Amino acid sequence: MKKKCFDHRNWHRTTSDEQHIYNLLDGILVDYLAGEVTKPLVVSSCGVQMTVLDSFHRWIHWAPTGAHHALTVQLDAQDRPIQFYIDINHSNAVSEDGLPYGMDLYLDVVALTEGWQVKTAEIIDGDELEEAISQGRVSPELAEFAWMQARNVHALLLNQAFEDLLVVQKHLKDHPRRVFWEATPTA
Repeated sequence: MKKKCFDHRNWHRTTSDEQHIYNLLDGILVDYLAGEVTKPLVVSSCGVQMTVLDSFHRWIHWAPTGAHHALTVQLDAQDRPIQFYIDINHSNAVSEDGLPYGMDLYLDVVALTEGWQVKTAEIIDGDELEEAISQGRVSPELAEFAWMQARNVHALLLNQAFEDLLVVQKHLKDHPRRVFWEATPTA
């Protein structure tokens, strides 16, 4: 397993950014706002090339307590979902500095969206999990657990039943985007 922390403050891809942490009853949520992006992040997801990080994009990361996954909703500059990215974890925890991290089991589930509806989804990084097994970083039993969790998340997404998305939607409603990159008016 590897420890994967969600912290994009001072990301080398941006000239400015903002990150806020919210401790909720059922987990921890991180709201990351990119300012100017100097190096957009383009990925291939479900066979489609897309830009998941560009200037003024927003990423909401939700790590539910007791769950075996963590959700990152990648939003464009108008807070429209681009992609849902789910890390499959053995466990979620909070570091001493208050940031969520997961004990990552290498598999991830990505979903393409139309608004908040999932169009298609796929499980990725099976090759990374196989390599971790061969190197003794993950047991075969833990790998089977990871596949079971990934298949469950995948099915929930395709059935429009992945309830963690509701947490992010509520957060966006309660915390609308602040335009932190706008210049302050001069007198």
